[in-house]
Amino acid sequence: PGGGWVARNDVGAWGEAQRGTWVQPVKAATGAGALIAGVCTGTLILAGAGVVGSRRAATHHGAWADLEATGATVVRERVADDGDLVTSGGVTSGIDLALWLVERLTGRELADRIAADLEYPRFRPAPPP
Repeated sequence: PGGGWVARNDVGAWGEAQRGTWVQPVKAATGAGALIAGVCTGTLILAGAGVVGSRRAATHHGAWADLEATGATVVRERVADDGDLVTSGGVTSGIDLALWLVERLTGRELADRIAADLEYPRFRPAPPP
């Protein structure tokens, strides 16, 4: 998850990126073949850990320039799916990311049913290239 990046707060993604606390756990998960997801400015933590590189990724609109500066291909959409890296824009885009992961892992029917139960209009990203 993100938060605090745009304001450069010590609490939240900005502070965590400055401390580097998540670099090793993120690298370990990536090395183990995990599906990595970043919500909002949490994507910048992933970028700082070397996970994003030049890949397609989304983040909060207030941090697009920061993400682009890392070398990422910034996707200005609610969700960006780049295979084993799935990222989303601002906070509520995390719901879209979660529903997309449900669809990828279990099927569209369940994801649509969950969205209907939540009374939430879904955003479905393009599948990974």
